Amino acid sequence: MKPWLLKVFLYLYLGSFVEASSNSTAGSASSIERPQFGQGFYLLGQFDAISNYNNLAKYNLSRPISSENQGIYQIPQDNITDDNLQLIQTDPFNGSSPTQLYSVDNKTVLAVVNGKPVLYDSDNQSSTQLEGWDSVTGDVDTVYVDQENSLAYIGGSLQYNVSSGALVYDLGSSKLLQLPFNGFNEGSRIQAITKYNSSIVFGGEFSSLGNKTLQTGSSNSSSNSSNSSTSSNSSSSLIQSEQPINLDNAIISTANSDGQSDPRSIICPSDSSAWGLSTAQIGGSWTAQLTTFVTPSKIRLYNGNSDGVKLFRIITAPADSIMNLTYIDPTTLQLTSCDAWCPLSQDSDLSTGLSGASNVTDGIYQISDVPGIRGTLGFSDSYQEFEFVDSTPLEAVTIEILDQYGNRAVLDGLQLFQYGLQVNANNTLNAAGCSNEQQIVSSSQTLGNVSWQQGIAGQFLTTTIPANEIQKDTQGVRYNPDLPASGDYTFLLYTTGCATDNTCDQRGIVNATLIAGNGTVLASELIYQTNEQLKYDEIFSGFIDKEDGAASPYLTVTFDSGFGSDEVTFVADYILVQFNSIDYTSTNESLSIPLNGLFEYSLSNFTDSKLQYPVGNSSINRIGSSSLSKNAQVNGLQIVNGSKLFVAGDFNSSFGDNFFGVDLTGYNETSDEITSEEFSVQGGLNGPVSDLSLANDSSLLLLGDFTGSNSTSSLDDVAAYDGSFRSLSVANPQSINSITPFTFNNTDYFIAGSNTSNSSIYSLDDSKQLVQSPTLDLNISQAASSFAFGQIVKFDDAADNAVFVGNDSSLNAQIHNPSNGSFNAGLYLNSSSVVLAGSNVVLLNNNESSIILEDLTFDSDSKVTSLFNYEDFLLVGFSGSASYKNETASGLVVYDLSKHNVTVPLIKNGGVSAIGIDPNSTDVVIAGNFTADGCSNFCLYNVSENSISEAISQNSISGINDLKFFSSSGALIAGNLSVGSGGHDVGSSSGFLAAYNSTTNSVSLISDESVPGPVVKFEFAAGNETTGLNDTIVVLGSNYVGYLNESKYTSLMDGVNNGSSTLFTDFALVNGTTDDLFYKNNLLVVSGSFNLTEYGLVSAAVYDGKLWSPLLISATDLNAENSLVNFVLTTSQGYSFNSTSSPKSPLASLQKSVKYFTKGQVAGVGCALAVGTTLLLTSLGGLVYLFSKRNTVVGPLKSRVGEDKMITAVPPSEVIDNMNKAREGL
Repeated sequence: MKPWLLKVFLYLYLGSFVEASSNSTAGSASSIERPQFGQGFYLLGQFDAISNYNNLAKYNLSRPISSENQGIYQIPQDNITDDNLQLIQTDPFNGSSPTQLYSVDNKTVLAVVNGKPVLYDSDNQSSTQLEGWDSVTGDVDTVYVDQENSLAYIGGSLQYNVSSGALVYDLGSSKLLQLPFNGFNEGSRIQAITKYNSSIVFGGEFSSLGNKTLQTGSSNSSSNSSNSSTSSNSSSSLIQSEQPINLDNAIISTANSDGQSDPRSIICPSDSSAWGLSTAQIGGSWTAQLTTFVTPSKIRLYNGNSDGVKLFRIITAPADSIMNLTYIDPTTLQLTSCDAWCPLSQDSDLSTGLSGASNVTDGIYQISDVPGIRGTLGFSDSYQEFEFVDSTPLEAVTIEILDQYGNRAVLDGLQLFQYGLQVNANNTLNAAGCSNEQQIVSSSQTLGNVSWQQGIAGQFLTTTIPANEIQKDTQGVRYNPDLPASGDYTFLLYTTGCATDNTCDQRGIVNATLIAGNGTVLASELIYQTNEQLKYDEIFSGFIDKEDGAASPYLTVTFDSGFGSDEVTFVADYILVQFNSIDYTSTNESLSIPLNGLFEYSLSNFTDSKLQYPVGNSSINRIGSSSLSKNAQVNGLQIVNGSKLFVAGDFNSSFGDNFFGVDLTGYNETSDEITSEEFSVQGGLNGPVSDLSLANDSSLLLLGDFTGSNSTSSLDDVAAYDGSFRSLSVANPQSINSITPFTFNNTDYFIAGSNTSNSSIYSLDDSKQLVQSPTLDLNISQAASSFAFGQIVKFDDAADNAVFVGNDSSLNAQIHNPSNGSFNAGLYLNSSSVVLAGSNVVLLNNNESSIILEDLTFDSDSKVTSLFNYEDFLLVGFSGSASYKNETASGLVVYDLSKHNVTVPLIKNGGVSAIGIDPNSTDVVIAGNFTADGCSNFCLYNVSENSISEAISQNSISGINDLKFFSSSGALIAGNLSVGSGGHDVGSSSGFLAAYNSTTNSVSLISDESVPGPVVKFEFAAGNETTGLNDTIVVLGSNYVGYLNESKYTSLMDGVNNGSSTLFTDFALVNGTTDDLFYKNNLLVVSGSFNLTEYGLVSAAVYDGKLWSPLLISATDLNAENSLVNFVLTTSQGYSFNSTSSPKSPLASLQKSVKYFTKGQVAGVGCALAVGTTLLLTSLGGLVYLFSKRNTVVGPLKSRVGEDKMITAVPPSEVIDNMNKAREGL
């Protein structure tokens, strides 16, 4: 899944391939150096796939599918080459198969084997269990490899020391570590892990962290500001009933600023936040122009230290009035009012006030439930709060500084708050503002497949849909107010007036439903949205019990109906939650951040001591606690396109059961938290999802027990999602227990693992099962990026029992075989025509092929064994029988190339395996194992008379495989011979070689004690220059190859494993490009099925006189053991003994009896024509001269070519130029 170079292969040889000392492959996939051929040749046999064995990887990809051959592979995801598709090692996990694979880097993979994590290093081909894993109990369910930080997060039903569910392994230092939060609660199980920016998200079955204390803390971290120097050991924390107003988008302006400090910094108080006035004059101002109207309830001011603000006033717009404020005087702890001249205490005065107070909590003195105070009011040693009396909506606020402490006025911070919780439908307005505050932040999400647009100034959302497309109770908006504690609350739903957007004729009805954290419906009201101006409706008012860790209630506003218009407009503005009566002081436990199947972890949160909530109540954490049913089981987490998180498992959710999405709207770099918004995915699925994986950048794979969604049916447990669901249509979906994405050669597939059968591979695009082709079989059970486990069988090209080998050892398998059968023999006719034969006889002429014996039908057990061309006849020797029209043939048929008819010789039964020409007669010698009238096994055949006669009379012979004449009266016979002592008394002596004397009509065995066994074929190495039997003769048996010289045998088996599976079928001497080869300039090419010691199983190999090199691997049905190369056909005329009485040139026309001249005939005719033309032109010239005018001036001739040029070659251009001049002279 490309990016992939691996060192591989010292060649793994198993079973019948070759013996090996280990089960690994090492080395490299570099090219194999092979000798160059001086001519091309054909390899014929029984095969449908071939590979050019030009590198070591080819062997490992040619072994048949079997459990013993499973291994780990490097797989290209695109652009397969010989170098990037490689077997790394067979059986890398000692007989076990991994259930999961995860890529660590381009050489390392993490595998889950028998429930335990194992690291496999492809460089040194070693697999090792993680250090320290012996101390872990439980099985691994999921792993996320954080390559950026070299960490592997491991999840499952794990237990290690005090941690449960999840651990982390440092890949750099090889150390097993506990997570900083000690994993999750006992009995937890982590089944999904993913990463977004710097956050790791865990999914599974859990309800708390292993270290529960990390989930508790103050909901208002401002009391823990860095400006504070006072701490409290109180076990309780204060609750704020006010919500901070986000000033991030406000436009800040100042008057009399010092020009160096940042006036914007004070909206989020911190160690470095400060803004000051110039020392040139006393007084100045700071103004925030907001993007929307707000109704603040109080302001919190952080004063400078030695330099600070002494007197100030607050002016708001658009009223342009001075606000009346109420505050606590730190010296008397009494409520005090001010307006145009409000004092701001120094930090020292605030600290003194705190020291005299009796009810300080977390360094804060706070009052609530006091007449005249709607919410809370207080101060700490770093800030002082002022409540707005009779607050009105405002869009700008100005702090006018009237007097100062020290040399100039300085403010370290400023915050605005509004009473209650306002949750906007436009979720971008719900941001907390100051990212360093771990404030409880409310949120909202849209529901259903609805396209929303922002209304005026983005303050509300609006959509218009056809009335007939309204899906009741599924389309709308969900508001998620995060309530701090149990108490009496009022929920108000605000609706924008239709006059605002001129939609009064199209407004409809919505259903507002308040649902408690435990799923109980608290209230449900139909709300008419036909109001012309902004209005609110009370949805609920009463007590809400928020138990320890329980989720907050949420309000859904869903479409119900229209009022008869074809299109209906719905709007969503905001809700306001009023705090009527709550306990403003609660224990830390009551503020515990609840977890339910989802948890977001950021390492930086556990290294920042300033954070009171190391486990923030992030939007991801809130999803589990507020959106999922109790005891939710999250089985899958995947991020698509870097912007959407999909959550799958076994749970109920208001965004859809078992499957929903989360828009990752951003990432808070300061708090290292994901900001997000949930959305429904077609209403979810009607059954649990057990596995979720990412197929590509935009597609997901789902496996589970489901049949459909709200809008899709017939999903049948296995589905893809790429914006819509579709069934993947796998076979026996109920048996599928895993689904793994897999990219191969630019195509996306998925592996369907089964608990009842082998894994199957399907195309992701069309769900078609990947079936075995003639050149490829993928039997993969697990994959990860560029690694896969299983077995791959791959060949270069499909073939039809024939392949042409070029001079450069390239292979061309584009040879059409109309006979649909194997080939056992071939015959070279000329540079454009060859005959191939096996189950029939095929003419290959200029890349076009046809059956030339259409009326000849071979029996099923018959095959052609020899071909011979004599004058205009093609002799076809075969084993078994055949029928030609109504005539039965055995052993031999003769095809007249000019007349296109077939002659059937009178052979009773048997087969002809060898054919030659008697140089001293016009007869053809046929040999084999056959019976004819008056002759058997070795006979003379007169082609023109179609008669058979005895070739030997002094004795008899049988078991012949090959024969060739080496003199005018002598032939060498080879095979597994039996020679009778006289007449037809066969069997008195046996051997492998015999000599035939045509003068005495006898045969005699040749002493051949050193020849290892019966001879299948032999060749005189000197070819037409052969002088006798003492010359070099190459001999081939079914399990050996060697040569005779001076009757001494030399084996060529060094480098060839001579095992029980060795089978040689044929050989040929092929021209090479150098002289220092096997014999003069010849290379030895051998075919069959045999093992080279260094390279393994081959179907053909070449020997250069020193070394064997692999040439070809062939296969039938992708099994190299079931294929065979039977014949090597060179592209030159075969050897025949030269004699004065040799027969005519061997090729007559195969097309309509057209005769072709031989080269000698062409030369003779050309010479005759030249002489005749010269004589004719000379005569004509003489006649012209005799009858021309006598007064013609005769002078010396000027040479057109200088004497110096006559002794050198004349360039063709000059010859042509002189011809043109001569033509112009005429």
